[in-house]
Amino acid sequence: MVNSKHAFWQAFLVTLFVFIAGLVLGFYIEVSNVSNSDLLIRESEVELLDQQIKISSLTSGINQNCESAKQNLFDYADQIYFDAINFEEDGSRSKLTVEQMKVLHKRYDLLRINLWLESLELEKKCGSNFHTIVYFFDYDTKDVDVKSEQRIFSLVLMDLKYKYPDEVLLLPIASNLELGSVDVF
Repeated sequence: MVNSKHAFWQAFLVTLFVFIAGLVLGFYIEVSNVSNSDLLIRESEVELLDQQIKISSLTSGINQNCESAKQNLFDYADQIYFDAINFEEDGSRSKLTVEQMKVLHKRYDLLRINLWLESLELEKKCGSNFHTIVYFFDYDTKDVDVKSEQRIFSLVLMDLKYKYPDEVLLLPIASNLELGSVDVF
């Protein structure tokens, strides 16, 4: 027969071990999710610097094919878009605070604003053979009417982008994140 006191302590130790292992595993998963989000943003920043150098070379007179520069711009815009989608998915799975999510979203909006400015420079240098559509939206709004209106506009613009993928540069930017550069535009 097993002494009931020993059974209680054995069960307590096993439970404590499982609890601590769960905490450590949860912490590890959360740190991994945050690291993935940070890496995604860092990669976007490297791509931004690369894109800026390409645009600078075009505007400074270094010979570069306008069509190649346009394709690079569109590829970069698509990459930012898909990186932001991945970031949003990762953010919804992780336990980032609302403020952390806003800061990370601001970074992507700043990347888009910079991309917008680069598209304007490219249009000046090479002429307009594409259209840049920038639409401002309210990030994380609670108003159902605003959400539905934004969703409709988003679907219409995405349809336009899919219909003319090489002629439309689509840049969604949150207007309510208190970024001075967004307020200027």
